[in-house]
Parts: sequence; C-alpha cells; structure tokens
Amino acid sequence: MNGSSYRVLDHPPTPLEFARLVHLSRPVVIKGVEFPALTKWTDDYLVQKMGDQSVSVAVTPNGRADAVTPVPDGKLHFAEPFIDSMTLCDLLKKLRSGDEKYVYYLQSQNGNLYSQDLFSNGDDASEFAALRADVPPDVSFVRDALDRPPDAVNLWIGGSDSVTSIHSDPYENIYTVIRGTKHFTLLPPSEGWCLEERLYPHAVYARADATQELYLLPSCEAPPVRWSSIPNPDLPDTLPPEAHPIHITLTAGDTLYLPVGWWHFVRQSGDVTIALNWWYDAELQGINWARNMAKDKSEKKEKKRKAEEVANAPPAEAAEIEPSVCFLTIELLLVLAADINPIDIISHLPVLSEDAQIPYVFVASKEELGHASSTKRPTSCVMICPNLKRKAQKKDDEDGGEDDYRELYEECRRDVEKLDVKVVF
Repeated sequence: MNGSSYRVLDHPPTPLEFARLVHLSRPVVIKGVEFPALTKWTDDYLVQKMGDQSVSVAVTPNGRADAVTPVPDGKLHFAEPFIDSMTLCDLLKKLRSGDEKYVYYLQSQNGNLYSQDLFSNGDDASEFAALRADVPPDVSFVRDALDRPPDAVNLWIGGSDSVTSIHSDPYENIYTVIRGTKHFTLLPPSEGWCLEERLYPHAVYARADATQELYLLPSCEAPPVRWSSIPNPDLPDTLPPEAHPIHITLTAGDTLYLPVGWWHFVRQSGDVTIALNWWYDAELQGINWARNMAKDKSEKKEKKRKAEEVANAPPAEAAEIEPSVCFLTIELLLVLAADINPIDIISHLPVLSEDAQIPYVFVASKEELGHASSTKRPTSCVMICPNLKRKAQKKDDEDGGEDDYRELYEECRRDVEKLDVKVVF
C-alpha cells in the first residue's frame, strides 16, 4: 500500500476494472469522465439556474473549516465554521472580489446535491435541485462494481484561500473537478500514525449578528474531537521520513478515485474552483489484523512527544500534563465491526484499547452494529461510555432507567472480558 506512485487511466474503467481497483485500494486518476456540468457550469449559467435560492456556505477568518485552531487564550480547539446563507450569485461575487475579510467555502458535505434519502425512499429536498439535471446521481462503473448507489453526492465551490485539513473518510470517494485546480496530498491508512492525532476540545465560529466580527466559541457539552496536529502535511519536512505521501493535482475534467480510509489534505487554486464527489459505502469483505510495525511506530512517537512535553514544561505544570491515553480512568467498552475492509481504517483502535486496558470486542457486521446504535448507517465502531452518557432531564414520574442501563452494561462488559482471545482462521 505504501509508495508515492499512482495510476492514470485515459478513460473510465469498466465495472470489473474498477472492482479490481477497489481491491488494490490505491488512488487512481481517471480521465474522460463526462456529464453536462463539465461544459455548462459557467458563472452566468449557475446564477441563472439558481436564481434567488439561498445556499449554505461555511465562513472562517482563515479558510480552514473543520481544523485545529487556537482560541484567543492560545489553547487549540477543533473549530467548525460559521454557516451563512446567501445566493450563489453573492457567493461567486465574494470569491472573485479578492478583498473579502472572510473566506467563503460551499462545503456542507451532507449530500447537498443528492442524499441517501433519494435512494432509500425517493424523498430528497436539496438547495441545488435546479442543478441536478447536469449531474448524474451516481457513477455507472462504481454502481455496477459495488452493486449499490452512493450514500451522498456533494458540491464544493470555493477559492484559493480554502484549505481542507488532513482527514480520512469511511467511503469510497469519486472526486471530479469541474473548474479550477485541486492539489491533493494523500497518505495510506497504515500511515495515520505519522499525523500525530490528538484530542482537541470542540469550538465553532459564531457572531452576534451580521455586522459583528466572527469569534471562536468553545462548546460546553460537545465531546473532544480526535484530529491531526499537523496543519500543512504538504510542506517539506513536516512528515517523518518513513511516510510516503502522494501528491496529485487535478484540473477541470479530472477524476480521482480515493479509496476508503486514505488520508487527504486538499488545497485549491483559481478564483473559483468547483468540484463534485460521490461517496459510496465501503466494500466490506474479509478481515486482517493490525500491523505490529504501525503499533510500534505509534507507541514510540507518542511516548517521545509526551516525554518532550514534560521535559519542556515548568515544574508546576509538568505534573498536570495528561497521560498519553486520556481514557485510563474512564469506564469504557469498545465494539468494532469485523467486516471492515481495509482493516487499516480501524486497526489502531485495538492497539490503543490494549494500551489503555479497555476491553473491546468484534461483532459480525457493520450493519448490525449500526442497527444496534439506532442509526440507519452502517457503523464501524462504537465506544460505550456509561459515565459520560448525557442524561436527559427526567420528569417527576420517570426514573430514567439508569439502574437497568448500568446492570446491562456491566453484564456485557463481564461477558466481553471472558471471551476467548485466540484468533481462529
């Protein structure tokens, strides 16, 4: 899986060829994908089609939505953008003006063009319904290879100041550039250890009204977010020499197949850059086990970081530095789906669980785990945290069922701890 090379196809693959690409789980650039948006979507056309329809746009001071950002006191938080509403005409004017105080990026990522509701029950409202005639709801060679429709189709519109921080997604991703240029820095799932992920408190950009400045507001109740602490992995010497980043530039008409679990950092160039992507639920079959090499590297790097942090801290602060694994004193149980492929998506979780002495167990399928978690989506892992469970306000005549919940949790945890840990092939 490691290495800096990638394939370029001169034409779209057949379903059989794409199925083989999924099996290899390597990024591929695909030329020759065609649909109307590639030739029709000029500014004038988009403005005429969208009219006065309002769209949701992410707004930040620095172009880094969903990224690690310091609050005024200097403490780092995972910051989500302020969401503003405007017409597409207004957004395009802001992107072309060059003198805006804030950075605007249409990046809602929730199936803003087509969502899963369309494929499950045919009911799918969209801000961009007027543009759907120009974009197919699925990619034929992917649909036929995986035998399923996409979970979401997303539209992205931004300028050169917008940056997507490095992260990975639990989807097979088909990403097509309509206008402008996108610059990807990619890492395979097995090299997530070099991204120095940490837990950051959550925050969101806010403002009192449209005339006020944006400010970063820490969230009181939201759980911490695990995110990479490396803001610019595309720059030289920011990753360890063992890492094998792949740098890919896409121009208008190019399509990238980005396999499930691959880490990606994205910059863009051009006044207005437009892209579409199709998210397909991952192809799940078989199972492998975490690599010892990845475990050793992640352990050594975290221990080194913690030792340096303690050594450089004043004596009064050194004793207060949190341990490497922050869940040591919290009662937890980790449940993992055994049919995730590639397993590198979740292979670090058993490693961390063993280090923190957290019991974990594999269940047969992600569909069953999602159903048990009261969600329609397949679910790769669930952390059960009884001491952190948010308690709804009880009415006078309700007891909330806390005793029953605790008894069931403790029984489940005891059963997990008794399981045979042998791996049977």
